[in-house]
Amino acid sequence: MKINNSDGYLLIMSLAVALFLTILLGAAFVRSTQQLREADQRRAVHQAFSTAEAGIDRALFEFRRDPDWGLGADPDVPNMAVSNVLLNAVEADDTTVIGTYSIEVVNGPDIQDLGETRWVRSVGFDAESNLNRAILARVLIDDPSRFLLSTPGALRFKSGAVVEADVLGQDLFFDVNDALPDAAQRHITIDGNVLYIDELNPSNPQSDPDITITGAVNPYPSVTFPGVDINRYDTLATGLAATLGGYKEAGDLTVDLDNLGALDGNPGFAPRLIFATGDIRVSGEFDASMLLVAGGNIYIEGDIAPDPLTPDAQIGLFAKQDVVIPDGAVAAGADLTVEAFVIADGSDGANGEFRAESTVGLGEFNFTGAISVRGGGGTQTGIDLSVFAVRNYTHKANIAVPFSPFIANIITWQETTSFADFPPP
Repeated sequence: MKINNSDGYLLIMSLAVALFLTILLGAAFVRSTQQLREADQRRAVHQAFSTAEAGIDRALFEFRRDPDWGLGADPDVPNMAVSNVLLNAVEADDTTVIGTYSIEVVNGPDIQDLGETRWVRSVGFDAESNLNRAILARVLIDDPSRFLLSTPGALRFKSGAVVEADVLGQDLFFDVNDALPDAAQRHITIDGNVLYIDELNPSNPQSDPDITITGAVNPYPSVTFPGVDINRYDTLATGLAATLGGYKEAGDLTVDLDNLGALDGNPGFAPRLIFATGDIRVSGEFDASMLLVAGGNIYIEGDIAPDPLTPDAQIGLFAKQDVVIPDGAVAAGADLTVEAFVIADGSDGANGEFRAESTVGLGEFNFTGAISVRGGGGTQTGIDLSVFAVRNYTHKANIAVPFSPFIANIITWQETTSFADFPPP
């Protein structure tokens, strides 16, 4: 008699299929779990690296306000500038935390003719603080007022220019007017170092008999323009106004430096910071160091100089747009004297220029201080005062205008670890 085993075979096959599917699903689950872990790991690494980068950006931001930021900030933790700072995807919303960062800062070796450096290490943690990534950067810090003339754009020196200090620009042009019959009128004199980021025109200006450069001619690393931080100066002026240390105007403002008391009716008014959201028109003598900041243009309406009784007083003229000597401010053939630290940032269609406008020829322009402009790019100069027959530029050493910005740029950058030697050997 035959026994039919088909039911048994079906049972065995069903069990085999079930076992196979179980193994397959288990493998898929394990693989899926592994993939999720890898995705979490990648996300955590990205978060940690992003927060480390944010720490470097924070250090640059702070250095541009205060070159000594972070040095000795925490006496209990050597080199620590800030620690465990939250980075949120949405500002001030701690439910969107990306991670945290800590920043260490220490002095680095100076670079001859370039400036000071800082070693910065930023250690970033992911949102769960499970892992970290670290970035080591060397930051060049410089003071734009160290140069008589500086710009990340083009500078053109025209016949008749006498510059008595260092200059810095992206591209430097020496425009000798060969049509001038007098050698002295044709001549361009730079009594200092010439530093350029990209190129010189002519490429060897020292070889031209009508060009004199007494210092070195050297390349300079690309720089970030210090700029005019309107929000910062608005906040500062508002806070200082409470103690008569500042003045804020919503709109345009005319400032007579001989009569600052006219601003608020206080005859003894001597603000450290005057801020206007619009344009500022200014002239006169000043007897205390101060800074004028305009959200628009600054118009120089006449001589600006320290009172002879207070020759060490200094003034800053910082414009978010341009600094302009307007047509009519100086009579035909007349001279103009300006002693100041000038910054023209360029915004809302402005190039960030220091220029003189006149339909008639003017006499001598005598400038003492420092000029830093953004410039319009290309070959257009950011400083054009050529309506004056003679331009005399003299650098004022050790400028100390209140609340001045600084240059801070990364010159080396690499990934490191939180336990590596700092500063590096």
